[in-house]
Amino acid sequence: MTENAFLPQSNYRRHSTARHHLARHRNSAYHRSRVSQSNKDFQIEKECSPDACAPIIAIVGPTASGKSELGIELALRLGGEIINCDSVQVYQGIQIATAKVPLAERRGVPHHLIDFVWPHVNFTAADWARVALKKIEEIESRNRRVLLVGGTGFYLRALRQPFFPSPPTDEEVRGRLTRIREHRGPEHLHRILQRFDQAEAEKLDPRDWP
Repeated sequence: MTENAFLPQSNYRRHSTARHHLARHRNSAYHRSRVSQSNKDFQIEKECSPDACAPIIAIVGPTASGKSELGIELALRLGGEIINCDSVQVYQGIQIATAKVPLAERRGVPHHLIDFVWPHVNFTAADWARVALKKIEEIESRNRRVLLVGGTGFYLRALRQPFFPSPPTDEEVRGRLTRIREHRGPEHLHRILQRFDQAEAEKLDPRDWP
């Protein structure tokens, strides 16, 4: 999967297989690279020597808090490149209320994973994490610093703790449950869930249904 993997086929450009892994393999030398996020520290396990892995910097926070400006300033000082960590800025053609940094204001700093997914594509946090890992490898192969900048903390979480692959949605079951909810209410669905998975049901409010 590449940065352009979610654009039409004609725009694909494949890179080499990533050397970054989030699962430990036998006989591999690993170094933990710290990713700082305000009061939290995220650690990404990467297959490289301690001397080769510079810390990855993460700047996250609410819109209009100065993340982009700080990221650009740090990138200029440290010789870095920015990977977008915002779930809205990944989409092409969506400009209103996204706070995307115009090209003229990026001051020559490379920005990645911005405007590379069509809006109709179901692009998940797990998808972002996979593409971001490849970008991290690519940037570090040029001896450049990596900066993750954006407002979607869930993306960072997906990068640190990758999700297990999930089976495809069974649309027939989804439709049947939707009809039950419409006719008998979400509380009835919650009672069904209690019978099958009490622990998960306790995490959910019976009224918390789309």
